[in-house]
Amino acid sequence: AGYRRVGYLFLVPPGREAQFRAQGEMQRALGARVEWLGLEATAARFPYLALRGLAGSSFGADDGVVDPHGVTLGFLGAARRHGATLELGCEVLELRRTRGRWRLRTNQGEREADVVVNAAG
Repeated sequence: AGYRRVGYLFLVPPGREAQFRAQGEMQRALGARVEWLGLEATAARFPYLALRGLAGSSFGADDGVVDPHGVTLGFLGAARRHGATLELGCEVLELRRTRGRWRLRTNQGEREADVVVNAAG
């Protein structure tokens, strides 16, 4: 799924400093590398920004993004390796638990399973 570290920078208006500082403290307590940057520090690190009307910024260098489609396909691949099946367009009309198993009546027929995952969106 390819995690890409891109970082984040939240520009903080006056009156919101305490909120962002508190959030940063909580994130650091959980192991995240997050910094509060006052205006001078923000200007020094990001000289291309216009900082008029701001109080500072919150910067997290390690934050990033992943491809959600790739993550979903990764989970699907792992599930299939463990015996799962994927049924698209399969409307569940009835679902009941009988003797430790799930029994489903669907628009595509009867199904039975130990585990049912509803990923309808």
